[in-house]
Amino acid sequence: QMDEGTVEISIETKPGLNLEKVDAVLKKTESIVAQDPDVENYLLTVGSSGGMSLSSTTATLTAYLKEDRSRETKAVIQEWEKATKDMTDCDLSFTSVNSMSSMGTGGDSEVSLNFQGSDLDTLKELDQQVQDLLRSKEGILKVSSSIQEGGPIAK
Repeated sequence: QMDEGTVEISIETKPGLNLEKVDAVLKKTESIVAQDPDVENYLLTVGSSGGMSLSSTTATLTAYLKEDRSRETKAVIQEWEKATKDMTDCDLSFTSVNSMSSMGTGGDSEVSLNFQGSDLDTLKELDQQVQDLLRSKEGILKVSSSIQEGGPIAK
């Protein structure tokens, strides 16, 4: 695959996050990209999704790397993933984009775990234990949770 030097970062904040925290997430991500010496320029687009009370903000930051950069795009992505791994108010995904395909870099894999139950306190406790365990493992770059208070469900 040809290294064309374009990185797309998809950002989704946690539902219900207040505007100041959303702004902080976007500013931190933008700062990491803007300060990178291999970045020529970038474009940040922001929107929102969901209802009034549990909306989340979605954003895409597309970074265009310099042709004479010192690192390959994959190395830049790995560095940015490490720099953002402690950001817990959002989910970020990084993709190397080329003109032939928008399929990404290939070898990366994402794992999703889904826990369900009627005791929210137990679920939160288990969620935290799993996050702590995963964060302690070498090679895991990003751990996040979407646990939230839900409304009653009639069955």
